[in-house]
Amino acid sequence: MFRGKIDGLRLGKDNTVRIPLSLSKLIGTEEIGIYGNTHESCLSLIPLSRLDKIDVPLGMCFGHYALNKKNRLYLPEQAQQFAGIENTSRIIIIGMFDYMEVWSNDVFDKIFIELPCSAEDIKTFRKDMNLG
Repeated sequence: MFRGKIDGLRLGKDNTVRIPLSLSKLIGTEEIGIYGNTHESCLSLIPLSRLDKIDVPLGMCFGHYALNKKNRLYLPEQAQQFAGIENTSRIIIIGMFDYMEVWSNDVFDKIFIELPCSAEDIKTFRKDMNLG
């Protein structure tokens, strides 16, 4: 089960992002499908064994990849463009139980930080993301 939020990650020169050890242990050697999430401006990373269990509106598939020996996952340029990820972008990974979402920090902030929301919305979001 993928849970939590990890930020401050960066895209490497080889178009890879480091998957934290806590998540990479759950993935192992399994290939991950990289999909555009049609309701959000993010990427959905779904282990192929869980693909039929996911109830997420999936758009374009950008390919299937396994982690390399350094626990890094290749993100194709088309996937980066879809999610607004640039070479200088910070990246956020959010565990969504059966899959993960990859966000550009800038896009995430525009959607979740800059939009007006109530104190109750923030409380629910913090609870859902296990942020206390």
